Order: sequence, then C-alpha cells, then structure tokens
Amino acid sequence: MSRQVNRFDRLEQDTHQIKLNLAILTERAETFVTKNDFNALASRADNFATKSDIHELASQAETNTIKSDLQTLIARADTFATKSDIRELATRAEMHAVKSDLQVLAKRADTFATKSDLQVLTERADTFATKSDLQVLAERADTFATKSDLQMLAERADTFATKSALQVMAERMETFATKSDILGLATREELAEVRNDLNLLRVEMYKALTGQTKWLTACMFTVAILSLTAAKLIFV
Repeated sequence: MSRQVNRFDRLEQDTHQIKLNLAILTERAETFVTKNDFNALASRADNFATKSDIHELASQAETNTIKSDLQTLIARADTFATKSDIRELATRAEMHAVKSDLQVLAKRADTFATKSDLQVLTERADTFATKSDLQVLAERADTFATKSDLQMLAERADTFATKSALQVMAERMETFATKSDILGLATREELAEVRNDLNLLRVEMYKALTGQTKWLTACMFTVAILSLTAAKLIFV
C-alpha cells in the first residue's frame, strides 16, 4: 500500500514537471523554424556568401587598394627625386661649401704668412730666444735695472763723464806730476798744492769712471730688457 502511495506521488510530480516542460515548449515553439522556413532558406542558399567568397572579397579589396595606391604613386612619380638628382644635389652642396670656404680664406688671405715670411723666420730662427735662455733671464731678472733705476740714471746722466771728457783727461795725463816729481819739490807749500791737485784729479777720475761704469751698466740692462721683450713678443 505504501509503495502504491509513493508511486502515485511520483506520478504526480512527473505529471507536474511534464506540464511545466510543455508550457516552456509552447512558449518557445513560436521561435522554432518550420519546414516552410527551411524551404525558403534552401531557395535563398545560392545567394549566401561562403567563407571562400569572403576571403576572395577581402583579397580583391586589398588588390584594389594596392592598385589605387600604385596609381597615386605613378601620378606623383614626376615629383620624386631620382638617384641622379640626389647625387647632383650632393655635388652642388659640396661646391657651395667649398665656395664659402674659399670666400672666408680670401677675406683672411692678408693675414697669412707667405713663403718669403717663412724663409725670413727660418733665417732668424737661430737668433730666437730658447726656453733655456728665457729661464736664465728669469733667474737673472732680479739683477735687471727697473724703470725707476733707468729714470734715476737719466736724471744723473748730466753728471756722467763723456767720451770727449775722457779724451781730454788722457791728453792732460802727460802734464800730471809723478811721484819722482813730487819728491823733487823742496817746500811743503808745493807739496800741499800738489796733494790738493792729486785729490782733485782723484775726484775727477772717480767721477768719470763711476759715470762711465753706470752708463755701461745701464746700456747692458737696457739691451737685456729689450731682448726679453722681443722674446715675449715672438713666443707669446
């Protein structure tokens, strides 16, 4: 009895599920394709595009695009620069650069050293001061006469003995009294006069020799300064 009751319950559940499925199928039946629809599709199947047709259309489209691009390039080909045109432009650019360089050189030609200038420099190269000469001059620079020393010598130049004065002194040397002449004098007064004359002569000789020595020293310093200045002008 209990088995029959269970089977009856199951039948009710199955019947209920069947009703639900029928309702769902009834709702979806409107979207199902009927035989007429299949026949209509079959009659229109010849007009449908297959995958190969789509590939063919795509290739034709690419071909048409490439063909149009080629036509555009052919139309613009007259404006393109050829290899010869590029070479010609390169040669003309080099010529233009060379021309500008030549113009700059022509403007600066007056400052260039000529062959004769180089020959003169080569001949005078032995007289140029070398690095060792400059080092020796630098070491001896402390002994050089400064501008103030030269100005002092110029102020005292009037007191220096000239060459003519020394010649006069040399001419008067024969009239100077010797030691034997002095010893031959009898009186003290004559000895005193001779002593005074000797002192005066010593003073004059000292002044003459001192002035001449200073003049020679100033000349040597001047020559050294001029040599140093010339060396700086040449090598700087």
